[in-house]
Amino acid sequence: MRVIDAPTTAELLPYPALINALDTAFAQGDAAATAPPRLHYSVPEPATADQPPQADRTLLIMPSWAQDAGVVVKLVNVVPSNSARSLAAIQAQVLVADAQTGAWSSLIDGATLTARRTAAASALAARYLAPVAAKTLLIVGTGRLSVELVHAHMSVRPSIEKVLIWGRDQAKAQAVARELNAAQAVTDLEQACNQADVISCCTLSNQALVKG
Repeated sequence: MRVIDAPTTAELLPYPALINALDTAFAQGDAAATAPPRLHYSVPEPATADQPPQADRTLLIMPSWAQDAGVVVKLVNVVPSNSARSLAAIQAQVLVADAQTGAWSSLIDGATLTARRTAAASALAARYLAPVAAKTLLIVGTGRLSVELVHAHMSVRPSIEKVLIWGRDQAKAQAVARELNAAQAVTDLEQACNQADVISCCTLSNQALVKG
């Protein structure tokens, strides 16, 4: 079995090509592949000696297949409490089986694939909907996806000159801004929304953050 790690996965999925591939796949709809409804399970967060149980984690199982393209199964654990552990909330792997034999042929870093695919889908929407000369991008959220969203959106809107980062934890927003070099962490979300030409949200919040 070939194991494709995170750096290799990112290298194999450059944003311009990935966004174009998603555009084609979305246009084809069900003709592109068979993808049954994903299986969704709530898994209790275990308690520890010094910490009570946190919010439940979520286990997602997503199979798909296409003629002559094999079977792909994506396995995801969504663990909101991982932020307190300085770990990504989304832990994922993707298994690929050979189209002819059914033998498992590849194991792909699912977190990287998920982040890049999600960011590419957001950027694809912006390619159709955002102002052609958009100059200010606002990212709401400070997880792993935030950085990917910036790179993806800038690949479809190279006119973007200013990137704003907002998060509930200002220290994390500042860390993301530093990682992106030219980005700016902001504290006033409403004001940032008024400045932005494009807004992309990447949080696990179950309440609306961008209003109006």
